[in-house]
Amino acid sequence: MLADATPVLVHNCGTTDFYTVQGADDAARLSSGGHPFPTEPHRAHFGPGVYSWGSRAEAEAYAANKPGAQIMRFTVRNEDLAGFSQAHLGSMSDDAVTDFMNRHSLLWDGEPNHGLAYISRPTARGTEHFFSSAVFHLLRFD
Repeated sequence: MLADATPVLVHNCGTTDFYTVQGADDAARLSSGGHPFPTEPHRAHFGPGVYSWGSRAEAEAYAANKPGAQIMRFTVRNEDLAGFSQAHLGSMSDDAVTDFMNRHSLLWDGEPNHGLAYISRPTARGTEHFFSSAVFHLLRFD
């Protein structure tokens, strides 16, 4: 685990909901196993996986300017979530975030070779939650 990569939960009971905003083709892809995961920098800056929001309101705000977008809810067992290798950019110093993004975001000319299953990062619209394609089988879509 990275420094300041405190697990997102303190207990392991139940599940946590997340919401991903997808076009029709990607919604169908996620509903049928997820593959192939996008790899373009603007769609996979931390690598292939699922990018989501922690609340329906955040997902709706993000989807507002995306005609035809669908909001898909999925859950993750808290026990699984707590066990993921993870990083939380909101708890890092500005210098640490800049270093992480420079090294691991395709949008910052980095390589998504972080080896993490879960990354959260604050954005202007709320907190973005990235789940690596390696843990896709643990995401339960409605």
